[in-house]
Amino acid sequence: MTYASAWIASARITNWLLIVDAIFRAILNAKPGDVILIAGKGHETYQILPTGNIHFDDREVASEALAERKALRSQ
Repeated sequence: MTYASAWIASARITNWLLIVDAIFRAILNAKPGDVILIAGKGHETYQILPTGNIHFDDREVASEALAERKALRSQ
């Protein structure tokens, strides 16, 4: 299970799923010369939800998306 899919499985609120989806879409669809700004929580590795805090690190999501992009480009 990937980091993103594990996070999605643990989240119950649709709006928070948009964060992971937005990061993946931005990275997978970026063209040469594009700049992607992820204005997240920086050094914090958790997301506060009404049901409690869960692990979330936008750097890990971005890293996974970059790995997926690289794999797709090498096919």
